[in-house]
Amino acid sequence: GMIDQREAETFPVRGLILLKSAPPNGIKIFRATNPCSWRLAIAQSKYYFRSLRRWKAFKPNFEDARRFIMNGIPSQAHQKYYAGFNEESGRAAKEILESCVTVNANAIECPVLVVGCQNDRITPTYLAKDLHTKYNVHDRAELKIFPRFAHCVQLEPGWEKPAEEIMSWISEKIK
Repeated sequence: GMIDQREAETFPVRGLILLKSAPPNGIKIFRATNPCSWRLAIAQSKYYFRSLRRWKAFKPNFEDARRFIMNGIPSQAHQKYYAGFNEESGRAAKEILESCVTVNANAIECPVLVVGCQNDRITPTYLAKDLHTKYNVHDRAELKIFPRFAHCVQLEPGWEKPAEEIMSWISEKIK
């Protein structure tokens, strides 16, 4: 999502969908009022000090992945999906956590759909709401929050409904 924001700022695109996207500079990732933020910050601190500070790739341990990433997936499928996890870029994660990436919202002139999921513990809905506010400068942004989904919506039971709504937005907005 962050790469897409940067690309849409530079190159003319017909539409931009930010599905549980990391926010650019100016949007706070962690919020004192959100208990999940604190749990995530504490869990991420071990990766930050071990990997992110040196830009080393990392893979979250199974327990952190289960708690924060796969919390919407049935537990019997956690091992299967975790086995497919790849290492994350330490550099990209560090730049996101430290709000190093800037995006000029005025330069993005296409329709924007910002999607959040109510039970997402990695990118909470307040980030989607703040992204919507950022990109709605030309009244071109829409916000969709899916109430019973989490971070891996595409792997969760009932994923078809959010997919249908996103496809409907594409059909309506992208010409």
